[in-house]
Order: sequence, then structure tokens, then C-alpha cells
Amino acid sequence: MGYLRERLRSERQVAVGAIVLQRADLPDADPALRVGAILSMLAKRGLHILNWEEATGLRQRLAFLHQQDPENWPDVSDAALTADLEVWLGPYLDNVRQLSQLKN
Repeated sequence: MGYLRERLRSERQVAVGAIVLQRADLPDADPALRVGAILSMLAKRGLHILNWEEATGLRQRLAFLHQQDPENWPDVSDAALTADLEVWLGPYLDNVRQLSQLKN
């Protein structure tokens, strides 16, 4: 499963080592595999894909509060959010098939 032209697609491959002998597109991937592929892509490419410009101020205020009182305010840094992608974002990815859906 991978991104092609910013669209998630799944395929079945017959391969010998790194040499792909045959490919066939699959109509729909297992939802858990699809969500896993999206989370993996976000972890590799970064959270900026989520188009968070409007949330920058909120994240800055939360970061300040976390510095003052880390027990009561969550860490919303990119590193902390990336480490917990499956928890806070995973449940919302069931119907995502294209990168543009993440940006919206």
C-alpha cells in the first residue's frame, strides 16, 4: 500500500526479492492497514501535512501552559504528537483515501 499522486492505493504484488513480477490494484484495503499506512506516512513526512496554520496560535498557547504546568497540560509539540498519532488521530482516519482529506 502506498501513496501515488497523493491518493492512497492498495495493490497485490508477486515479487522475487525486490523485483516485482506482477501487480494488481485492489478495490479497497483492510481499514487497519489503510490507517496504518496513513499514520506511517505522517510520521515520515511530518505533521505540517495536516494544514495547521489556523491552529498555530492554539498550539503555542498550549505549549506555554505545558511548560508552566506539565502535569495538567498536554505536550503538543510535533515530536509528542507524532509519537501518539495512533491515539489522537487514528480514530478519525477510517474514511481517508486522499492526502487532500487530511489537509481539510
